[in-house]
Amino acid sequence: MPYHKILIYADASPQAYHAARAGLDLAAALGAEAAFVCVLDEALAIGNIDAGQTHPEAEALLLARGEELLDQLAALASPGLPLTRFLPWGSPAEQVLATVEAWPADLLVVGTQGRHGLLGLLLGGAAEHLMERAHCPVLVVPLR
Repeated sequence: MPYHKILIYADASPQAYHAARAGLDLAAALGAEAAFVCVLDEALAIGNIDAGQTHPEAEALLLARGEELLDQLAALASPGLPLTRFLPWGSPAEQVLATVEAWPADLLVVGTQGRHGLLGLLLGGAAEHLMERAHCPVLVVPLR
């Protein structure tokens, strides 16, 4: 199966940086387009009135952090690599899956800490969730 559009899920974790490098290298090697999706989680944008932070201020801070992350990851790309950025608001898993469909990606690249068993269950399983629900192949890149 040829890969022409590779979508890379980006967050601020070390495993996401590792996955970004792998996805960008693969896109460059295949002559494919690459895109990053960094989801701005609405649950984190409620603000904190006690600390003097309003909802709009919290949203602006999240947006700025998302744009900064995408700038850092884009700097890892080879010169001339076609690169698209997505910064949707919402639930991370749902927005990644929506971006896979809307762009439409041939391959989704996600990072993982490689945890499994009870610890993996307790920490959630974003990579596993995306593997089960994505309508394209998913490349899971372990941190180790």
